[in-house]
Amino acid sequence: MRCLARFLHHARHYLLLAALFAPSHSASEAQAAAPAVDTVSITGTPSFNLLTLYDLALEEDAELKAARAERESARQIMVEKQAALLPLVQASVSRFQNTTTDPYSIPNYTGKGLSLSLSQPLINFSSWANATYGRQLNTQAELKYLSAQQNLILRVVDGYFELL
Repeated sequence: MRCLARFLHHARHYLLLAALFAPSHSASEAQAAAPAVDTVSITGTPSFNLLTLYDLALEEDAELKAARAERESARQIMVEKQAALLPLVQASVSRFQNTTTDPYSIPNYTGKGLSLSLSQPLINFSSWANATYGRQLNTQAELKYLSAQQNLILRVVDGYFELL
């Protein structure tokens, strides 16, 4: 029961669980009890739909949200680390105008310039090490996320079966 209480405590959205109570009475009793959200089964315990509880938990569980955010952060770090292995393209455009009042110098003129450079280091050990680190960090975050998902499944199922 403690697991379910902790599960319900994490988010206010779990208060909607009362709407998930399914009456296990006859059809006429079910229609009569339809407006009531706190319907219980004949044994006195609420009858929850396990799949619906899990879907709610996927949306609202703080631990899973934290693991998901960590996974997305690790993906971004991996992309940044791997970007250091890509070629570097630089471009610049310039325009200038020279105005002079000296009659013996070159008259007024406008200059324009365009520059484009492409560079790719052949061997950059630190970039390769950083890219490897980024991939390992991403793998670690993905495994933590999968572990958090499994932990959520266990908490939901444990709380569900404690009620039964």
